[in-house]
Amino acid sequence: PCEGMAVAEAEAERHSHPHHHQQEDGKDAFVRMFRQGVTCEEACQLEDAITWFRRAALCAEEHKQHARASVGWHRAALAFQIRGKHEDYAHAIDCHARQLTMAVVCGDRMGESVAYGGLGAAHYARGEYEKAAECYWKDVSACMDLGDRRREGMAYRRLGWVFQAMGEYKRAADTHGMNLGVAVELEDRIEQIEACANLRNAHWSLGNVRTAVRYHESFLRLSRGDSRSSTPPRPPIFWSVREFRMAVQQHTLRRTLPE
Repeated sequence: PCEGMAVAEAEAERHSHPHHHQQEDGKDAFVRMFRQGVTCEEACQLEDAITWFRRAALCAEEHKQHARASVGWHRAALAFQIRGKHEDYAHAIDCHARQLTMAVVCGDRMGESVAYGGLGAAHYARGEYEKAAECYWKDVSACMDLGDRRREGMAYRRLGWVFQAMGEYKRAADTHGMNLGVAVELEDRIEQIEACANLRNAHWSLGNVRTAVRYHESFLRLSRGDSRSSTPPRPPIFWSVREFRMAVQQHTLRRTLPE
């Protein structure tokens, strides 16, 4: 069990003593602190989890273990975002920025992609949409370099959300369309469902009612696992339009769907 921030501080101070360094190297110290952070996070003790993850990251930095430090900063940032207070997102941005620095130092392009995605999410939560879009485009670029089409598609989806929030509905429709294209290529039915829902919303915002209806119908067909779909059928999410509308009400969509 976690013993609180005071104990975490005392433990970190104890392990900074020269005699202890003779017994525990940087790798062992990182693993111990990181595992303690995971334990605290699983117990929903996020303040303690943040303390341990940050100390693990600092320990790794001290011992020039850049890949480990990147992971530690990533987990600290996620803990801040999970806690979700307004000021936490600024801390998350700082942690993701340090994660990015470590990833760049050790040439970890995947780590860069993950950091850009985290930065985009944190800026989005703060309403800093231009910064969020910039980070997500950099995530797209990293995913292209890696040849990771799945993550690339996810980045397009998040970009679409940013543009939708900015009221740039044409750009939202374009990026959600790119997400749909990747999802079809990968035969990812769940991502196709998400893309169709987002395209429906973007086109409805543009006043393209017929196009919105078409994507809404595709959304329902894919959700039910209709045999007319080009993707393999799976267990249905919504069995009827009525149940779909009930789900929409629960998630408080801004606009009324067309009949």
